[in-house]
Amino acid sequence: MDADTISRMGNIATGFAESFEDVLSEIWSRTYADQEQIYGGFLKLNNQQRTLVLARRDLATRLKDSVAVAVVDKPQLDAPPELPGHINKSKTLTQRKTTGKRKRTARRKVQ
Repeated sequence: MDADTISRMGNIATGFAESFEDVLSEIWSRTYADQEQIYGGFLKLNNQQRTLVLARRDLATRLKDSVAVAVVDKPQLDAPPELPGHINKSKTLTQRKTTGKRKRTARRKVQ
């Protein structure tokens, strides 16, 4: 029954599984102290995403009989969207960690 439900996701399931494995591999490359912190945050993020997925599923259940066709068309892209240049050139989390800590700037209190 679970396999049938998952197979209905098609390529989405494959992409999700690959992305999930990539994240776990990245976490595994860290120190155990970092892994402990990251896994805690990862679980919180997963719980929030689960809540969102459940809410969207419930909405789809309520709307499925009232709307016969999709309301939003999915645009077809020739190539994946690219990030703006200033984001593409920024360091990855791994690179940032190896180059040292970021500078903190003090905020001045405006009166």
